[in-house]
Amino acid sequence: MVTQVDELDPPHYKRSPFDEHPKKKKNIDEAASLMAKRFAEAEIPLITVIPTCSYLEFDEEGNIEYDMRWNIDLLAEYLIEALPSQAQLKTAKAMQSQHVKKKYAVTIVGTFTAIASLIGAEPIPFADFPFLTALQGIMIIVIGFIADKELNTKSAGEFIAALGVNVGLGLLVREGVRAAVRFIPAAGSAVSAAVAGGVTFGIGQAAIVYFIEGKNIDQARDAYKRGNKLFKDPKEE
Repeated sequence: MVTQVDELDPPHYKRSPFDEHPKKKKNIDEAASLMAKRFAEAEIPLITVIPTCSYLEFDEEGNIEYDMRWNIDLLAEYLIEALPSQAQLKTAKAMQSQHVKKKYAVTIVGTFTAIASLIGAEPIPFADFPFLTALQGIMIIVIGFIADKELNTKSAGEFIAALGVNVGLGLLVREGVRAAVRFIPAAGSAVSAAVAGGVTFGIGQAAIVYFIEGKNIDQARDAYKRGNKLFKDPKEE
C-alpha cells in the first residue's frame, strides 16, 4: 500500500481522485513501481500495490468536514478477498464503507441464489419447501450481520412477509410448473429452478437495500420485484 499520495507532486493538487491529474498520476505510478521493486529486491512476496489517501478533517461535532479519501474502498475490497473465508464475513461487518458491505453482500446473495436454484430443481414434489425457506432466512440473517443488525429466524421471516412474498404461493407455482411440463422433465426442472432462484435473488436484493443501504420497506419491495424479474430475464437490466 502506497499511502499519502496527496503529498506527491504536484503538492497543490489535493482533490480526489488523484489520478485524474496527469503529473500526479505519473508520480503515483512511479511510487507504486518503486515499492514493488524494493519488495522484489528484498525477496518479499508482494501480490499487489494499492495507492491510497486516508486524510479526513472533522468539525467540533465530529462530522466529516473535509474528505480526501481515495482508494480506501478498493483496499478494503482487496483485503476481504485476500482473507481466509472464515474471516471475510467479520471483516465485511467491521468495515465502515457501505460500498464494501454491499459488494460482499452481493456475493452472498449470488451464492445463496445458486443453491436455491439447485434446490428448486429437486424433482421430488414439495421436498424443496423447507430447505428454500430456511435458506432464504439464513441469507437475510447473514446480510443483516454484515450491516451490523441483529436478526434471527423470526425477524427474517417478518422481513420476507413485509416484502409481500407469499411463500406458499411460490411453492404452488413451482409445483404447478413441474406438473405442466411433466412430459419434459429437464425443462420442468429448469423452469422451477428459475422460479426458486428468482425469488431468492429478489429477497437478497431487497435485504441489501433495506439493511445495508438503509432504505424503507417500500423501496425494498421494489428491489425485490426488480431482482426477481432481472434473474429470470437478465436483458431487463
